[in-house]
Amino acid sequence: MLDLLFDSAAETLLTFGREHFGGKVGFTLVLHTWDQRLRGHFHLHGLMPAGALSADGSRWIAGGRGFLFPVHGLSKMFRGKYLDGLADLLVAGRLDLPPQLARLSDEAHRRHWLRWCRKRSWVVYSQAPFAGPRKLVDYLGRYTHRTAIGNQRLISCADGQVTFRYRDRGDGDRVKLETLPAEEFLGRFLQHVLPDSFYRVRHYGLLANCVKKELLVRCRRMLGAGLRRPEEHGPRTAAEWMRHLLGVDVTRCPCCSEPLEREPLPTPRPGPRPHLRTRTVPGVRSLEQFLNRGLWLGHPTWLRDIFKACDPRPRGWSAPAPVPEAAPAASSPLSAGHPRPPPPASHPPPSADPPQIAHS
Repeated sequence: MLDLLFDSAAETLLTFGREHFGGKVGFTLVLHTWDQRLRGHFHLHGLMPAGALSADGSRWIAGGRGFLFPVHGLSKMFRGKYLDGLADLLVAGRLDLPPQLARLSDEAHRRHWLRWCRKRSWVVYSQAPFAGPRKLVDYLGRYTHRTAIGNQRLISCADGQVTFRYRDRGDGDRVKLETLPAEEFLGRFLQHVLPDSFYRVRHYGLLANCVKKELLVRCRRMLGAGLRRPEEHGPRTAAEWMRHLLGVDVTRCPCCSEPLEREPLPTPRPGPRPHLRTRTVPGVRSLEQFLNRGLWLGHPTWLRDIFKACDPRPRGWSAPAPVPEAAPAASSPLSAGHPRPPPPASHPPPSADPPQIAHS
């Protein structure tokens, strides 16, 4: 149904462009599916230059000031194209009809309903932008990135009820509140989630993706507009993108609208130094014990030099040779049942004061 809406609108504008300008027009269509109360309101917004490129591509055909196409003619042609496409979908059975429209599967009811739709007046609105083309482009640019409702319109969510703010277009744009059960609120919101790979914004004619790179350059040369340099258009910083797309100035305070000032964060105070757990030698609790027992003799040369530099003892002192550990006795079947001899006596530990060696 949404593809049919796009196709019918595009064919209508392309046909009027050929008939009234005698050339090829270009336009962009944007889908909008909701109203202020989150109900279904499916319609398209279109943006179109007031002119066309001639059929041979040699000149630009300008349209009249303040007038593009007759609105009543647009309405009738769009109605016919849309209803013809809808009838084809119904006959082919490509639509999943809800229970209240199940009778449209019958041919007699379908023809009667389509005749009734053709007698109704369809609304098509065409108007030049009041604030200028640039303002309109900026507005539609923000329009395409919005969801059905923003956080600023939500008032409360409590006890399974959601209250939000909306503008009543039929009552002079007065701001009102509406409260819905949470299930109904989610149902209204989720009906505006588009299918995967569905394009909300589509370009046609001169602005179609396959031809716009070449045709736009040609049209600008004919109009004498020239091409802008890449650095002359488009926002650069994140703050400019926020202002351009969402109309939000993040450089100002949301309460008083004054410019925000940047202040450096305070330098954190240094905390306690982490305790590094290293490999320890059994029975050794200090560097002096490590040196006294001569455990550094088996380390690499560079590590031995460090130990020597850290040695607090006087020069000329030499450490005793390390004592080899006794090898465990090999067990054999013959020694089974005999008591094992006591281990040899170990050397007494070195005294706290290292021996002094006199120098001659």
